[in-house]
Amino acid sequence: QHYQFSGRFAGGVMHDITTRYLQHFASDWTDGFSLKTVSASLMMYFGCLAPCIAFGALTYLETGGQMGTMEYLVAQALAGIIFSLLAGQPEIVLRTTGPTTVFIIELHRVCDGWSLPFVTTMSWVGIWSSLFMVVIALTDLCVPILRSCTRFTQEIFGLFVSAIFISAGGQAFVKYFHDDKYDLSHALFSLLLGLLTLQLGLWALAVRTSPFLIKAMRELTADFGIAAAITISTLTAWGSGVEGLEMLAVSDRIEPAGGRAWLVDLTQGPTWLPAFAVVPAMLLTLLMYVEMSISSLLVNKTENKLIKGPAYHLNFLVMALLVLVFSFLGLPFATGSLPHSPQFVRALSDVEEISVAGQTKTRVLWVRENRLAPLLVNVLIALSLVMLPVLREVPMAVLYGLFLFMGITGLATSQFWTRIKMIFMEPRLLPPTHYVRRVPISRVHAFTGVQLCCLGVLLGVRASPAALFFPLFIAALMPLRMTLAKGNIGLFTAPMLKMLDLIGEGSNAETSGEDSAGE
Repeated sequence: QHYQFSGRFAGGVMHDITTRYLQHFASDWTDGFSLKTVSASLMMYFGCLAPCIAFGALTYLETGGQMGTMEYLVAQALAGIIFSLLAGQPEIVLRTTGPTTVFIIELHRVCDGWSLPFVTTMSWVGIWSSLFMVVIALTDLCVPILRSCTRFTQEIFGLFVSAIFISAGGQAFVKYFHDDKYDLSHALFSLLLGLLTLQLGLWALAVRTSPFLIKAMRELTADFGIAAAITISTLTAWGSGVEGLEMLAVSDRIEPAGGRAWLVDLTQGPTWLPAFAVVPAMLLTLLMYVEMSISSLLVNKTENKLIKGPAYHLNFLVMALLVLVFSFLGLPFATGSLPHSPQFVRALSDVEEISVAGQTKTRVLWVRENRLAPLLVNVLIALSLVMLPVLREVPMAVLYGLFLFMGITGLATSQFWTRIKMIFMEPRLLPPTHYVRRVPISRVHAFTGVQLCCLGVLLGVRASPAALFFPLFIAALMPLRMTLAKGNIGLFTAPMLKMLDLIGEGSNAETSGEDSAGE
């Protein structure tokens, strides 16, 4: 029913309210009383804090100080707290994502070229975009993308987002070696701090499937691993006695960048500015439409074994209303986040180890679906605003290491990334997945090649003067995938595509194939 038009105005939203929000509201709180909630919340707190600070700092530089870290922190806290209370499925992590930050930066460049006031323009873009998104939510227009957004699109976009995280972290470390403010010793020590954070986090995750320790200890180590990694790396920096490291740069006061008022003056700029904002608003709507839908689909994959059900329309409506509020405050817009949303659900899961074709993997037993965990994450973000002196003692290199961790772990669960690695493997040593056994390897590589070309185009557009229009290229992935299914292409048959890219809820051919193979 989530993938069908209701035939009524606001029918999808009302269905989500009655079958998800109201029906499970009480259990959404009681199911949160668990140690898993604490560990998952701490992991996601640092996972959201680092992008807020890093993307905020990047936006501050690219916009000439008109928007920065403070706006990102306030937006994260407000969006997360309100979403955890009002959303139908609060496990979706709402934040200002890498693609949204790219859009904001490119919008500023357009404003510079047209001599338009940036904050006012962004407010009008947000107002129009929120209206478009309210219409989408109330007319069940979330359904088309839920039907057509298959694994092909999901994994290209997921790898695109992972690339943004990895490139942001990598470029930050490279900057230390070229910046005159840091000598070679500071650059090397910063790099070591970042790699220490990354490696400790990866080691902690690896403990979950290792033969060491008892199961409870393995789970505890994996759950609290990234929080411990950040703490250990920060203490290492403090104990080293090295001065002059780049630390978090956050204002002492809770105020917007540039000293402006919190409420945006919508009368600034030419009289035609509101009409001008319609076009970029359409692009922003398209971007948030795709990001929120893909995040929701990946969270609701069948192997995650969520039992309370999705709430695509209600979640989208709550997000649209948040965009409207943020437009008046001049805050960056928040949408469903990758890889945070699937990682958050994974962190709330109890898992078991299984052996599939000689390989040890983990399988979700059940997920603690609750509102307490996302509320706790964003309350901690809000408390960070009053703990600014403590946060300023965390080296940026540690958070850049967390960027690398988020990007790399986002690759780990991607079938697309697995198939990229398979291109360089000896054929007889390929992993015995269902698609290797049932699809000719030449067609597997061809499918991977098509996805790589699409990913290359996305990355190229992002680095080009046309970067503001990259949401169009993301949306074009879905009709492109549909053309592959047509017989006149000749590369793939319908059974091949079904193995490589199942269409429908879960959209995860790999897991279903493995389960059947295991049986």
